[in-house]
Amino acid sequence: MPAVGSRDPARLAASAPAQVSDSTLVVYADVVLLFALLFFALCALPRVLARYAHRPAWASGWRIRKRPSALVRKHLIAPFSPYASEATLSRNGSITKEMKSPSKEFLSAPPHFPAWSSLLHPLSTCLSRRFFGRAIGRALLLASYTALMAVAMFYKSDPVTNVRRAGYVALSQYPIVFALGAKNSLVGILVAKGHEKIHWLHRFVGRAIFLATLFHIVGYLVKWTKSGSLTTNMKQIYVIWGIVALGFLSVLAALSASAMRTRAYNVFYYSHIFGAIGLLISTCYHVPQAIPWAIVSLLIYLLDLLLRCCKSHFVAASITAIPEMGCTRIVIPTLYTGWRAGQHVRLRVLCSRDVMWMDAPHPFTIASVHGKSGAEGRGLVLYCKKAGDWTNKLYALANGGTTAGALENEGYGGGREVNLLVEGPYGGPGNAVLSSFSAALIVVGGSGITFGLPVLQEAFQSILYAQSHLRIIEFIWVVQESTSIQPLVSEFSSLLQRSPTILGLDLSITVHYTRASSHPAPLKLPRRLVLRPGRPQSQGSVDAIISRTSGLKVGGKNGVVVAACGPRGLVESFRLAEQSVDWHSRRRVGGLEFITETFEW
Repeated sequence: MPAVGSRDPARLAASAPAQVSDSTLVVYADVVLLFALLFFALCALPRVLARYAHRPAWASGWRIRKRPSALVRKHLIAPFSPYASEATLSRNGSITKEMKSPSKEFLSAPPHFPAWSSLLHPLSTCLSRRFFGRAIGRALLLASYTALMAVAMFYKSDPVTNVRRAGYVALSQYPIVFALGAKNSLVGILVAKGHEKIHWLHRFVGRAIFLATLFHIVGYLVKWTKSGSLTTNMKQIYVIWGIVALGFLSVLAALSASAMRTRAYNVFYYSHIFGAIGLLISTCYHVPQAIPWAIVSLLIYLLDLLLRCCKSHFVAASITAIPEMGCTRIVIPTLYTGWRAGQHVRLRVLCSRDVMWMDAPHPFTIASVHGKSGAEGRGLVLYCKKAGDWTNKLYALANGGTTAGALENEGYGGGREVNLLVEGPYGGPGNAVLSSFSAALIVVGGSGITFGLPVLQEAFQSILYAQSHLRIIEFIWVVQESTSIQPLVSEFSSLLQRSPTILGLDLSITVHYTRASSHPAPLKLPRRLVLRPGRPQSQGSVDAIISRTSGLKVGGKNGVVVAACGPRGLVESFRLAEQSVDWHSRRRVGGLEFITETFEW
């Protein structure tokens, strides 16, 4: 019998914690992330089924389609009306019977399923509250991911002696960061979020990879320094490749800073492409265990590139400078359908002037409603606000145009023809379908009109096709000067003139201007188009539409949606107003949801 305190090797081996394979543990961590993705996908499934139960939803939001060439010239000369093929106004203002009998698919409104944020109120409101600029729910998600990575790095492992584990953790996140950064992301499709709405996750995972890699290499440097083998190990080929990989990763981290993305986007864009490819190659030369992770990451990237090519079109467009709005209007008549209101495209100008074709593609929200056939709509329209070097060059290019295009016949003046590479559509409202709600409050500021106008037009179009539950639409546009409304008066007038002919529809448009102008505002405004000085009262606007919706007598109440796009202050004020609505008021109208469209580089 051994004495007390003696060390029996068999007993010590039995009592020692079981060793866990580094490669196996990081695979388990990725499996946990896949289950988390599956959970969020299952949460989104009810709204996916509700959205695609409506047949027209299958053809929109995936790929923009070209108009038959025979219809392009015909459409360039015809005056614009997104509803011209459905009905026309008679002299007394009523809709004539020129519309053909719609098919059965145009006689049913889409089913409505409320979002979890509406069903789980007030918990969802608490999770969406912001502290230090970050929502509580988002912070909890990032904290959970950080905890999982910490477990993967330190579970049954001595971080001082086993620094290899950190390298495996960094490798295991390569496919994750590539999937989150792809424009055609499977993650975004499953959770019904555009790539621009999950980029914050991409950036956070990228920082986690950088920190894990730094922990890995610093740990080895300390270990080799203590053992006196630093010089010998630094001459090893695999170590040199590891330092090269760290160099690529450091460049990616440094040039991904917010200041770099906003001030030198071209540098960020191209360094990201070449840096990511260099990282994969150097990591494979560093350790052969990295090859499977690198292959999966490369396949994700190549699939994204293939889908981008499938979504791209080389087109001719007409560009026109609009001084009143400080932007450039781009009209592409050959692209007519395939997008949803609120989606954006990535644009590259194929022009030798200022070498604009070498610049990174720039995202712009589509400002027109899609056509349901090749003979509808004027095509794809973009408004590009002057907000940087690239948009300033585009405005100068349009302002210098002297050739008169066919757009003169539409009352838009001469336009300059340029060749473009258009890629998209991307983003949008996800599985939220505005026509499934009973009321909508659309709030936009400045260039956010490129989001609000097509949303308003598409909602109105769905009502004309008898495909909507909407009965109340309140549209608010906030601009600096009252003259900004002039280029869009005809658009608003077309909508407001038709709205009284639709039984039960209450449509109103209000334009707020925040700066006194020496130029007179347009004198002749249609009824229910109101021009007001000052900023809108966010709380009053939300309370007013809830009150009007609760008074609806016809049909059930499918809830109210508040859609906002514009400056952060404007969007946040309406977000806070939506959050302050009590549970009883929400229940009285069938729920209240908030949708925001923001783009961050």
